[in-house]
Amino acid sequence: MVDRIRLHLVGEYRREEMDELRDLIDANIIKLQGFVAREKSIAFQKAADLLLIITPPDRRSATSIKIFEYLYAGKPVLALTHQTVLEDIIRETGSGWIVHPHKPEEIARLLQQIVTDRGFYKSLQPNRQKIEQFSVTHQLEKLSKIVENMVPRAAGVRC
Repeated sequence: MVDRIRLHLVGEYRREEMDELRDLIDANIIKLQGFVAREKSIAFQKAADLLLIITPPDRRSATSIKIFEYLYAGKPVLALTHQTVLEDIIRETGSGWIVHPHKPEEIARLLQQIVTDRGFYKSLQPNRQKIEQFSVTHQLEKLSKIVENMVPRAAGVRC
């Protein structure tokens, strides 16, 4: 299974994080890509078999803008989170699997199933309509309507 797993870490990481991953880096399981341009980051996402996102558990509003890029990439997401908006988004869109970030045995079990069972990997049924609701275009349209409704009231002007 190790021959089939390669993690590409894109972005900047602290020395402590790198020290914790040293054995996996030395074993060529983790590849450090460093900070890259947004276009290259998106290319990595689209080329991936699985996208990983981690948030602090039990912080309801905890999410990352990264989830919107991941939904756009159209690849399965492994979300290490618990009781967050991110969890709601993954469930609503059917775009991936959710595991509590502090349960390493469950994470390992799920990763093994994803890597070894193609049927399981392909069993996701992403809801394209729900995913589209989280697109940048759709979100900007919603924001625009909110602003349009606020501006006339704030200025005392009717449109």
